[in-house]
Amino acid sequence: MTGALVCWRACGDDARRAGGSYVFLTEAYGRPVGFLYGWSQFLIVQSGTIAAVAVAFANFTGILMPQISGTNYIIEPIVFGSYAISLSSQQLVAIASIALLTLLNTRGLRLGRWIQNTFTVTKTAALLGLIIIGLVFGWNHGGALFSADLWNTRQTAGRSKRHSPPRPHWACSHLRSFSAKQWPARSSRNRRGTT
Repeated sequence: MTGALVCWRACGDDARRAGGSYVFLTEAYGRPVGFLYGWSQFLIVQSGTIAAVAVAFANFTGILMPQISGTNYIIEPIVFGSYAISLSSQQLVAIASIALLTLLNTRGLRLGRWIQNTFTVTKTAALLGLIIIGLVFGWNHGGALFSADLWNTRQTAGRSKRHSPPRPHWACSHLRSFSAKQWPARSSRNRRGTT
């Protein structure tokens, strides 16, 4: 993953135009590949992602406001063979959220940047909150993590040691030693950038 990010960063440094992946693919493989990538992003990937996030937003809004529901129809289902077309309050909220964010993003970069930063800070704070709640309240000594071999210190190299209850810092020390063995530190000469 890190290697891919470093390579993508190098592509960004070498690009002379704005456009990200479209520019990289166009320069590497030609205009037809860039064209296909751009249109597939526009028609499938980005629009599908936006729709999925809007539906999830409307679904979770329905938890807070029960009148927003997939079964609360504004337009009752109209059946065409094996298909049906309808409009529920949940779908209307999803459509309205996409329209509102589109309108706000067309008002300028400053407002769009403020909205994006607000959403990013909110998501990051919620994720950190879940992590902290999990660390504070989530210790289960009978759970799968504590029954894993990582915690088992009773048998080491065929010898039996005295049993002590599992401790989380043992896992951290194992992970640190694994990381140190897999990715040794560079010498101080290389860190300074001299060869």
